[in-house]
Parts: sequence; C-alpha cells; structure tokens
Amino acid sequence: MLTGSSNQTKENDSLEERCRNITDSLCKIRRDLMLMRMEDHTISRKLLDIRENMKRIRVNQMCEEHAAMLEDFSWQIDEEEDLDLKFKVSDLSSALVRKPDSLLWGSSPLRHIGISKRSMEFRRFSVI
Repeated sequence: MLTGSSNQTKENDSLEERCRNITDSLCKIRRDLMLMRMEDHTISRKLLDIRENMKRIRVNQMCEEHAAMLEDFSWQIDEEEDLDLKFKVSDLSSALVRKPDSLLWGSSPLRHIGISKRSMEFRRFSVI
C-alpha cells in the first residue's frame, strides 16, 4: 500500500507541477500579448504622425506653387499694363496692343477660374 500511495502522491505532485507550468506559460503569453499591444499602439501612433506630416508637406507645397503662380500672373499683368501705358502714350489703340495669346484674353490658362484683368483690379489675393 505504501507504494500505491507514494505513486499517487507522485502523480499529484506531477499534476500540480504541470498545472503550475501551464499557469506560468499562460502568464507569459498574457504578458507577451500586452507588450505586443503596447508596441502596436506605439507603431500606429507613429504612422499617424507620419501621415499628418505628409499632409502638411503636401499643403505647404501646394501653397508655394499657388503663390508662385499668382506671382507670375501678377508680374505678367504688370508687364501688360506697362505696355498698355506705353502704347496709350503713343496714341495706339489698346485693342491692337492686346494679343489673343495674352493672359487677359479668352485663351488664358487662368481665365477658366475667373481671373481676368477686371477681377485682378478689384480683388486682393493672399496666400496663407
């Protein structure tokens, strides 16, 4: 009988040890999962920050391009107005001065968005 009870205690000990091992393994898995969740959150935050930076860079680029376009346009308008003044002084008609490929004519690349000589005279444009 002693051998039977010692076998049973050995089995109980090994069963308890197995349960402890399983419990320890489950705790390690839970800890690893928590660490992975924290890393996932950190990585997703970094990706969102990168996305916001990319958006900001795109907006800045578009603003710079828009400012350059408006600057070029106003420079060309000033040149045309200077030419107008020079030709008016020499009594040439202003209709002969304006060429069809001028920025202020219908073939203008800016005409389709409503920018004309009149709209440039009465409006102030600002680039923010």
